[in-house]
Amino acid sequence: MRVFIVLTVLAASAGSLSAAEEHGFWWRTRAQAACISDVIRLCKSAMPHEDKVTDCMKDKKQQVSAGCAAFYPGGSEAE
Repeated sequence: MRVFIVLTVLAASAGSLSAAEEHGFWWRTRAQAACISDVIRLCKSAMPHEDKVTDCMKDKKQQVSAGCAAFYPGGSEAE
């Protein structure tokens, strides 16, 4: 459950909040699926603290997979 909460926060922060609201649940679910392995690989030590995971993922943006990066601002899924 904590991973789901962390990924929900990540999805909202990785893309713009308006994009998350505009696209709804399916968008957040896709972002979570795309980023789960990156969260575990890059920011496991920050879990389960949502704010720390979000900050970690922002700091390591250049290291995330292409699928997860698509949900960051400017990525193909974020628009």
